[in-house]
Amino acid sequence: MRSEYHASALYIICSLRGVHINVSDYNGKVLKMFSTGKLGYKKAERYNSVSLNKLAREVLVFLQSKNIAKHKLYIYLKGFGFKRNKLVNFLFVEFF
Repeated sequence: MRSEYHASALYIICSLRGVHINVSDYNGKVLKMFSTGKLGYKKAERYNSVSLNKLAREVLVFLQSKNIAKHKLYIYLKGFGFKRNKLVNFLFVEFF
């Protein structure tokens, strides 16, 4: 089967130190990794709303560039806290 018939996965991992997002294909191969640290934010800057919104926008741009449909995307959440809630809310508002 061709890959566009399979679903992709979006892993959102939040910890006390930061937020990491992985986008993988239907075989589990990681297509791209995102984090606030990779965007250039250091220490306390990684936790504010500006950095989380920028991270979400980077993920959305990548999903749209790969033509990943929202009905073929599984979202896995791990972790806790306000960072995850802000990020997930922004992704749902913009993508869905």
